[in-house]
Amino acid sequence: MSASKRSARLTHRECLELIGGAKPVKVGKMSVGGRPPTLVAFFPLPEGDVVIPTGIDQDLVSSAAGHAVTVQFEQSDGAACWLIRGAGKAMPLRRRDRPPAATAGALAMSCAFQHGIRVAVEDFVGERVVQATGHHR
Repeated sequence: MSASKRSARLTHRECLELIGGAKPVKVGKMSVGGRPPTLVAFFPLPEGDVVIPTGIDQDLVSSAAGHAVTVQFEQSDGAACWLIRGAGKAMPLRRRDRPPAATAGALAMSCAFQHGIRVAVEDFVGERVVQATGHHR
C-alpha cells in the first residue's frame, strides 16, 4: 500500500469560506514589504478583508500601515490540508472595522482591538492537498 497526494486549486470564494468558517479567529502569517513573516491572529471579515488586532502595541500598525502586505493561512485535518495566500494593503484599524463582540469573544474584552490593522485583500488564492491511499503492485 502506498500513499499519493492530490492537489486542487481553490477559488477566491472557497478561500473565503475556509478562513471564515465555524471558528472565525485564525492564526496565520503576515509579511510587510517582503520582510520575514510574523505569526498573528486574524479575524476574517465577510467581504474578504482581514483584521489583525495588536492590543496596546502600535509597532505593527506603524510598520505596516500604507504598505503592501501578504497574509497566509494553513490548516490540516490529517487527511487533507489547505494553504491560502492573499495580498493587499494594510490600513490602521478604525472603530467600525472591529468585529462584533460576539465574534471577537474574549479578545474584545481584553482590549485586543485598541490598535491593529485592516488588510484590504485584493484576492485570495489557495490549494487543498488530499492524502490519498491506494494499493499498488
